[in-house]
Amino acid sequence: MALWFPSKPSPPRDSSLILLQEELDTVRRELLEARGVIGARDRYVEQCRREKSDSEAAAYELRQSNRRLEADNESLRRELEECRGLLEKFRLANDENREMVKKLSAENKRLEKILRIRSGDEAPFGAAGGPSTQRPFKKNPEEGKELKQGGARPGHVGHGRKIKDPEHVDRVEDIEPPAGMRCPSCSCGDLVIKGYETKQYVRHISARVETVVSRMRRLSCAGCGQTVLAKPDDVLPHAKHSNSFYADMACECYLWRMTIGSYCVRYGIQRGTALNMMESLAKRLEPVYTRLGEELIMEELLHADETVWYNNGHRGYAWGFFNENYRYFVFPDSRAGSVVRGVFHIGGPEAAVLFNMCMTLVHDRYAAYSSIPVRHQHCYEHMKRNLIKMLEFDPDSEEAQRFVAALKPLLTEAMRLCANKEMSDEEYYSTANKIKGQILEIVNAPASDAGVQGYQEIWRAHPENFFQWVENRKVRCENNFAEREIRPLVIVRKISFGTQGEKGLKTRQVLASVLGTVKARGGDPYQFICDVLQALSRDKNADIYKFLPPKLC
Repeated sequence: MALWFPSKPSPPRDSSLILLQEELDTVRRELLEARGVIGARDRYVEQCRREKSDSEAAAYELRQSNRRLEADNESLRRELEECRGLLEKFRLANDENREMVKKLSAENKRLEKILRIRSGDEAPFGAAGGPSTQRPFKKNPEEGKELKQGGARPGHVGHGRKIKDPEHVDRVEDIEPPAGMRCPSCSCGDLVIKGYETKQYVRHISARVETVVSRMRRLSCAGCGQTVLAKPDDVLPHAKHSNSFYADMACECYLWRMTIGSYCVRYGIQRGTALNMMESLAKRLEPVYTRLGEELIMEELLHADETVWYNNGHRGYAWGFFNENYRYFVFPDSRAGSVVRGVFHIGGPEAAVLFNMCMTLVHDRYAAYSSIPVRHQHCYEHMKRNLIKMLEFDPDSEEAQRFVAALKPLLTEAMRLCANKEMSDEEYYSTANKIKGQILEIVNAPASDAGVQGYQEIWRAHPENFFQWVENRKVRCENNFAEREIRPLVIVRKISFGTQGEKGLKTRQVLASVLGTVKARGGDPYQFICDVLQALSRDKNADIYKFLPPKLC
């Protein structure tokens, strides 16, 4: 049987219109949206056109500015070339003027010397100005008029040969007669023993080195099985040379003025090896050096002096600060006051380290020391030399002759008084105040001679810097202590011509200070280094400062 499906009835006419109306509305909405998008794009295009126009205007302005800057730059180049030309002309003219000034200055000095014209602020008759190493050598004294003849004073009976006690003798030897010995008088061979006669003398034993092989016993702990090695105490770990070798080299080369080259030739070691040994020793002793510097500035009395030192051919300076318990050296390349301020930690990164402001600093009146706010004592020996040179510069001045004759004996008497240790304190201070009054009377007296006036002005400017020895007997009125302590360094400089680099400079600075301090306190520098290295071989963090001898007082 066939199925029959009824067909879908066609929509009414009104429904078709409604659908078409809806589609039309949809198209209108899409059209409005498209117009909105097109309008936004038109506005964006217009904005881009305006921005492009503005950019083109700005670029035009930049091109104009660039042209103006190029023109200005070209103008400045021309002006610069003109200025360079003028500068070269001025430089040539300045060189000519400088040469002219030199010639005129030389001519002026020559005329002043002829006319004896002197300025009011010049040094006393050429007595000062520049270190002694830059001054001409002094003339040799005439025969028979040498200031120091050497030896004991005439009439001194001498002390005789010193004989050691038997308990201090190192060895006693019995000298037997050789076989076949005969009497020197009759040649008789029948000699009878009658006893002994003693003769004490000193025998030299040549120094030598020996190569040692240490057979270190290896042990094992029964409890844990740890291996223990018996190590020698007289050599550092991984070191080729013993502690005694380090000690002997340091003492010979940095205390007793032997050169490194001579020491190497004597013991047959390489120079580079010796320098490395001393550098490593100085690094180990550097904490001691640093602590010495901190303690030094707390002392009540210091003597200071400086001298020339050469490092790798360049001129530098060696500064020394001394008293009976300390020897402290620094080797900067400057002679300025900043060196002294650095030692006293003034104005540097270690400014928090305080120093004793009641200290008395004895020096040769060099201005660098005056920047330290402590008491100052100027050296009378230097003042006496200046006094003598003042008279030598103008020996015909009667006023200068009278001034020197009056003041020089007082300076000598003051220095002898300070050196007198047998005088009682009461007598010392009485005599010192008497000398002070006489000196002040002379330096404050009126004078018309230019040289005398300049010399008097030195005393009048700071009179307190000349009489600290009057108030404190421990203070000397001369700086011979520092002069004697720095003289060995001058001898080393003349023998070895200084150091060859910063490492050598640092090594000498540390070793000379530490070993000199040990020696000054009555200790044995050789034994000190041996003890320090032995302690460091056991414990690398050991406190080695405790091995320094105690202060004398």
